[in-house]
This record gives sequence, structure tokens and C-alpha cells, in this order.
Amino acid sequence: GDDLKGKPKPLCYGRCYNITPVVVDSANLVYQFHDGPFRSVEAVYFDGVEADGIAHDGSLTVYDPEADWVCDLSTGLLTLYTNPLGRVTCDVRGDQSGDVGYIDRPAEIVQRILIDKTGWDAVDVCSCFVRQFDGVANWETGFYTGTDIYSVRDLMGEVIEGCRGAWYIGADDQLKMLAIDGISNGTVGSLLEKDMISIARVSTPPPLYKVSINAERNYTVQSDTDLAGAATDEHRTFAITEFRNTGFTTNSIRSSHPLAEELTWDTQVMDATDALNLRSDSINAFRHGQHIYEIVMPITIYPVVGDRNGPYIPGSIYTVTHHDFGLQDGRLMRLVGFVVDSINERATLRMWTYDQI
Repeated sequence: GDDLKGKPKPLCYGRCYNITPVVVDSANLVYQFHDGPFRSVEAVYFDGVEADGIAHDGSLTVYDPEADWVCDLSTGLLTLYTNPLGRVTCDVRGDQSGDVGYIDRPAEIVQRILIDKTGWDAVDVCSCFVRQFDGVANWETGFYTGTDIYSVRDLMGEVIEGCRGAWYIGADDQLKMLAIDGISNGTVGSLLEKDMISIARVSTPPPLYKVSINAERNYTVQSDTDLAGAATDEHRTFAITEFRNTGFTTNSIRSSHPLAEELTWDTQVMDATDALNLRSDSINAFRHGQHIYEIVMPITIYPVVGDRNGPYIPGSIYTVTHHDFGLQDGRLMRLVGFVVDSINERATLRMWTYDQI
């Protein structure tokens, strides 16, 4: 295609707003915004003015003289019936391939990318991490690549880190992804001083006095003069800014903690209510004094879980008890990662907690 020569085909997952499709055949006014079947086209705009059209499943045989465009849901191809007056942009819901079909949750999107683009199987993604991520970051998500070059690592990072998460490949070659959440009483086990080789407090990040969440991304930012006069006020307001921002400031934290910081987060969250929930969760998790510990344990000793020993589960909450660091009575901590040293038969656990106020 005209704009695809030497470039990757565009990919679209979940809900995406105001994307610019790629020209595939300029002579026949054919564009593409996803390499494969997709869910729907919500709107097509010419310089911000919505055009009429039809989306079909590849079986359309009758031309509609009232339509400005037609879109084949089976291929991601958009064909215009008339030369557009200005820039073409679209609101869409993306990939709908395979038995599962349409997906718009971050853990689902990451699994789809891995399976479709690398040849991995579902078993290559740790299911317990998927459940944890879904439980914390079950937000409507969207991501569009255009013709930008993304590695699979880049794609996963954009989606996971854009939903307050982290990921890594474990020693078992499985993908592990973790959504960072606050700490409650839902403990799964205990880490006891008698079993530890060592413990150290390695970091005390300052609390956050302000959290701003950038969500509902506009993939094609246009100036007011780029938009036609017939564009609605609602679309005009949306199109001139990249993100919708929801922020909250806790002045009491700012005054009592001189080193308190501000966090502005560019996310892949595409729903306003989900963005508010993410902001609230982030405020609750990061407005306290935070502490990060490293605990070294023999790999022959797992944490105490009920009346038995159980495996380490990143993302889970443990009660940590030690005579130092004010941990005599036990303190709730979240396991955010660990590294196993099989040669020296030990595991280094990275634990995160915060002051309860």
C-alpha cells in the first residue's frame, strides 16, 4: 500500500478514539487500521465532521448511495466512496480474532499479542498472574500502533505499564504480569524472622500529594483550525487534546511531607469511570510513606500459609515479622517480585508496604 511499503501493518486492540487509518490504496481510497478481523467502527470523521457509512462482515454486495464509506469487519479495511474533505480519523473497537473474539481488558490484550505475534501458547502466560491483574486492573483498554514500529516487548510494556502494572519473564519462561494495588488484610501467608537469612530496608519512596490520570487517549491531536466548521463542539473539545485528565490533590500531605511528589500517569484506560477508579486506587496506595524491603530466604523454606508451606506468589500479601524495623508485631507487605539463586539455594524477595494512616 501507499503508506505501508516497508512498514508494519497497523494493529488495533480494544476501544480507540480518533485514530488515523493508514492509506493502502490511494487510487481507490482504501485505508486500513487493523491487520485482521475487528469488532466495529463507531464513527468516521472528515476533519472532525462525522460521515455516514456501513460496516459489514465481508459479504456486502449492494452499494448504498447515501454512504460516504464502507468497512469490511473481516479485514480491517475502510473504503471511502468519495474523496474526503480533509483528514480521515475513526473511533473503533479493535481485534476480534480467534475463539474468544473481541477483547478490551489489558491482560487479555497482552495474551492476544503474545499468542498471535510470537507463537506462544496460552500456557506460556502464568494464569495466577492473569487472575491477579484482572482482579486489580479490569479496565476498558485500547491501543493503536498505526505504522509505528513496535516490538512485542514494546507492545506489552505500553499496555501493562499503562495500566499501573509491571511484567517480567520468569525462570520457567512464563510471562508474569503484576498490577500494583494497595494493601489490605487479605494475607496469604507469613514470613518469619526464624526462617530469614537477612532483611534490609532498601528504599523509602516519598508519598504522593497529587495523582493525575491521563485517560481516554485521542490518537490524532488536531488544532482548532484543522477541524471543519461543521464539527460538533463535543468532538472539537475532544480532538484538540491528547488525553482526558482527572487529578486529585491532598493538601494535608503536601504540607506535612516537604518531599511529597506529584504523579502524572499516561494510561491506556479508555473509560472515564475506570480512570476515576484508577485515580482513587493510586491515591490510596501511594499517599502514605512507602517502604521497600529485600528479604533473603532459603529456597528450601516457603512462607507459612495456614498450616502448611506454600509457594511465593508475586502480588500476594504476607505478614512479615522481625525484631528490627518496627516489625515486631508483624506488618502487611505485598510481594512485588523475587529472584531465585539456585546455586546458593536462596531467594531474594522484594516486599512493598506503606504507613497505615
